Amino acid sequence: MIPKEQKSLQSFKLLFGQEVQFLEAEFDGDVRLLRLRIKEKSRFTTIDLDPATARLCGDAMSDWADKEMAAGDE
Repeated sequence: MIPKEQKSLQSFKLLFGQEVQFLEAEFDGDVRLLRLRIKEKSRFTTIDLDPATARLCGDAMSDWADKEMAAGDE
């Protein structure tokens, strides 16, 4: 799907050189999705997430990070 408009929200480099970009992508019918774009060398992976799925992914990542950070404190 090609968005009619995209707005960059945040981007950063990961540990092994991949680049991650978060964008708000707006499609026809005022549908807005969170677009996650991962660049690894010359390859791109793009994933569009609805708000509920973005929340599930964010919660899963936060839960994992909290657990790993707590384990590092032991």
